[in-house]
Formats: sequence, structure tokens, C-alpha cells
Amino acid sequence: MNKDSQFYFGVTKIKNMNNLKTALLHNLRLLKPRDNIDQKLSGLNYQLGEERTLDLALIYFKFLKRQFHIRFRKNQIIAVEVVVSMPNMQKKSDFESKLYFEACHDFIINDFQCPVLSSVIHQDESYPHAHFIVMPVRDGKMAGAKVLGGPVEFNKRRQRFKDVVLSRFFDLHSIPESKSKRLSGRLLANISNADIKVKDLLPLVRFFIKKSPELCFSLLPKELGGKSAFESR
Repeated sequence: MNKDSQFYFGVTKIKNMNNLKTALLHNLRLLKPRDNIDQKLSGLNYQLGEERTLDLALIYFKFLKRQFHIRFRKNQIIAVEVVVSMPNMQKKSDFESKLYFEACHDFIINDFQCPVLSSVIHQDESYPHAHFIVMPVRDGKMAGAKVLGGPVEFNKRRQRFKDVVLSRFFDLHSIPESKSKRLSGRLLANISNADIKVKDLLPLVRFFIKKSPELCFSLLPKELGGKSAFESR
């Protein structure tokens, strides 16, 4: 199945300033580009709502923190990133594409009911998609767990998005869905670009060991019994 034709709706927890900054840097294309990014098309990327540079997004975040007298606890969710793709099975004009992502932006504002730090549309990868980063503040208090919800709430929100937004622009019966749901962390490609502590990587390591133990085993050095230790046998 062609991945480009799939619909994707996923959310990521952001628990510290380093990860928030890395997410913003990636979305604004200020990191070293990965192989799947066509730099010739990066000029077609754009923002929705109020356009914010990295500095302005961080200033807005700090302003909200100060305004509501927020003190972050250890491992608290300080931001939530939502990634929404545009299925390529049914081609849309640039105008229709922008209308779709504007509807996505409106959905994020109304459904999450939280301040939006950044809204960036990427058109320089294999399929158009949007990155929305929100600060989970409600009634002047941080409410990351409540805003994000568990698996049941995630599925309900995903269905609401399909009903409110996706159905307006696409024939839902012809769109195969990606199996990806809630994301466990930022992409590995971004890890080398941020000051991340070992403890921050443990959930991601456990995720990959569970998903592909053979691959993880093959990456171990010879001294630890990795694949290279058996190549000469």
C-alpha cells in the first residue's frame, strides 16, 4: 500500500524545553535536513494563524507561563504536538489544500481549547502534512494529561476529526488509514540535534526494542553479543 495515500493523525507529548525547542526547529526547517526532505520544496512550507519564528514561539510560551504563574513539575507535559496528514489518493489543488489545513487548524483550536504555539504546513516531504504545537493550559492551569487523554479519548478525537474535517474534503471510503496512533517521542533523526539526557531516551529505546528486537540486537557491538559477534561463525 502506498504510504502517501494514507491518512495520519497523531499526537506527541513534549515534556521539557529541549524537546519543545527541537520540535520547533524541525518544523521551521532550522535543523539539518533529513534525506526525506526535498530542500528545493521547503520554500513552499507555510504557517497558519500568527506566523512565529523560533524566538517568537518560545517568547509566547514563556509569556503564557508567566501570565498564569505556572511552575512545571518534573516530567510534566508542557506541550502537545499534533501531526495531521493530507491523503494524496484524491489530488487537491493548492487552494483546496490550504482550505483543508485551515480547517485542521480550526479543529485544533476548538477541540483542544488551548493556546497554539506554532502551526506549520510541510510540503517538502512525500505527502503534505501539518504540525500543530499547543500549550495544554485550561482555566489558567496546566492540564496536559486531561488535554491529551488516554487511548479512548484519542480515538474519540481522531473520529471527531474525521467527521468534522476529513469528511468535508475526501471520500472516507477510499482512504486507507495508517496504523500509527499516539507517538512515543520525537524522531530519532532529531535526537542528535538536541541536548537530551539518557533518561529521556529510555522510553524510546523500550519502544524500538519491543517493535523490532532483531534490529536492536543487530546494532549491539560485538563485545555485547551483537550480530557482528556471530558474523565470523
